[in-house]
Amino acid sequence: MVVLGTRPEVVKLASVVRALRRQEVTVSVLTTGQHGALLDDALQDSSLVPQYKLHHTEPDRSLAASMSRILKDISGVFEETRPRVVVVQGDTTSTFCGAMAAFLNLIPVAHVEAGLRTHNLDAPYPEEGYRQLISRITRWHFAPTSLAVENLISEGVPSDRIFHVGNTFVDDLRVEPRKVENSSTSTILVTLHRRENVADRLVEICRGITSFLNENKQYRAVVILHPNPASSLVISKVLGEHPQVNLVNALSRSDFISLLQQSACVITDSGGVQEEAFVFDIPLVIARETTERPEVLKGHARLAGWNESEIKTSIEESLYEQATRRSPMEREDYGSGKASQRIASVLQAFLR
Repeated sequence: MVVLGTRPEVVKLASVVRALRRQEVTVSVLTTGQHGALLDDALQDSSLVPQYKLHHTEPDRSLAASMSRILKDISGVFEETRPRVVVVQGDTTSTFCGAMAAFLNLIPVAHVEAGLRTHNLDAPYPEEGYRQLISRITRWHFAPTSLAVENLISEGVPSDRIFHVGNTFVDDLRVEPRKVENSSTSTILVTLHRRENVADRLVEICRGITSFLNENKQYRAVVILHPNPASSLVISKVLGEHPQVNLVNALSRSDFISLLQQSACVITDSGGVQEEAFVFDIPLVIARETTERPEVLKGHARLAGWNESEIKTSIEESLYEQATRRSPMEREDYGSGKASQRIASVLQAFLR
């Protein structure tokens, strides 16, 4: 059984579900509804039909309240269906609850995108805590990069339980060298939603974007709003009236990738968007003080924190610094598109 709660989980596990089914493994999909309509849209785009649907779409609830409800309901499904393996991905509340429910029901856990670390439980919060805890109860650790493998080994995870497979989001992408003309685009893509980037921090980040735009009239910012009002309300208040800012609701996967490829720069606190910008060779400003994906720092990426002046300076450097361009071969940190196939082969061998 594959547990899905958010749109990024669908993006990264849809190819795993297809790969398992190609190898004649019976797969059920359970959705928690953590991302509500965003999750449904992603499922439709990926042609995934869940066999079990929970409904937990209250973003203003506390983490403890959400976790207790999701954990209880997932565990109830597991008790009824008794899957032989539970597959989870990443570091969300749904991911943690899926892994914990499997553990409590004596079902082995397969963790896709295992081994990512900042080694700081406050950044990102609560994701860093979730992924460290999940690693304690996981049977198969499917690591996307060699550094993730090293992290797991350093924490005492047996090497025969770690599989360096690459990142599943690459499996469905056609990655081509960035076209030269894209460097002249005037679009800056912005996605901000982390829990630690709320209130004053988020205001600082938005002011940094505003300061840059005020001095660079040729650029416009497309800001994708997150359904969580804790971030979207602040962003709308600070950036909503700026003439160079366009606020938009969540885009489809294909529309987002198209916009990303046409952008001059990306400003984000999202983990997945960091990966996508790196793979497509887009200059990247990370609105955090640390990242669990240090591979991206080898490219055109900067850790900018949330200070207004640092955000502004990082945007300027990302856009204007004449760095040596990487060749496509140097961007294979996340694999060559065979991660899902490798995961399916490992799990099929166990089931057989």
